[in-house]
Amino acid sequence: MERATLLVAAGVLILLLFWSVDGLRTLVLDPAEQFAWGAIAVGAGLAWFALLTALLAPQPLERLGLVAASPRTVVVGALGFVSLSHGLDAAFAGLAPAGSPALEATRDALRDIPSDQLPFVLAAVAGLTPLGEELFFRGFLQRGIARRGYPIAALLGVSVLFGGAHGEWIYGAAAFVLGLGLGLLVHLSGSLLPALAAHGLNNAIAVVEASGRLEIPEPLAEPVLGSLVGLGGGVLLLWWALAGVSTRRDGRES
Repeated sequence: MERATLLVAAGVLILLLFWSVDGLRTLVLDPAEQFAWGAIAVGAGLAWFALLTALLAPQPLERLGLVAASPRTVVVGALGFVSLSHGLDAAFAGLAPAGSPALEATRDALRDIPSDQLPFVLAAVAGLTPLGEELFFRGFLQRGIARRGYPIAALLGVSVLFGGAHGEWIYGAAAFVLGLGLGLLVHLSGSLLPALAAHGLNNAIAVVEASGRLEIPEPLAEPVLGSLVGLGGGVLLLWWALAGVSTRRDGRES
């Protein structure tokens, strides 16, 4: 039953991948739609690869970390990750006032999304992208390396790859730190679910914020205060989310 479900999921993902590539090639799209279809292509491709690879091993769900996690770890971990992300945004805004070209291009594409397009963009950017990236980076790569007895190397190495996949140094450095947070959630909980929830919630808030439908309170938008509150709150919430969880650090149960 487990393998049949994953095979169906892999089939749906490969159809989404081809559909998105065909749409990007043949349709006339506005920036938000183009960004969303690109997110679908990346997310579907990464998720499909991770699922197909896991199907070659025994207990594929366990192999990827698709197992239950405590509600506290999922909910508080997601809130801590969002706080950490906003703290990093404020910190890098202070260090590099000109901003990140990659991040600015993303925000430009998502600015003033029409209401009828918002659900589609959210499904792509806050749904399929986190699914693909978490299955590939944390489920397939990090847990795969950790299972061979190198959990710290897995955490650091995959975070570097995750940062590098996000472009130039400002965006990439922030993604590296966020990758460490996501990696710790997976490493210490033994489950991919907290990272999926955290990544999805953070992307959803980023889309709504970039679309002009949500604004950070003025004091928290200030670089020094915003970074201190965000980073400090994020670390504390992540610590609380992971305090007392049973660890399966080397993934050998997979």
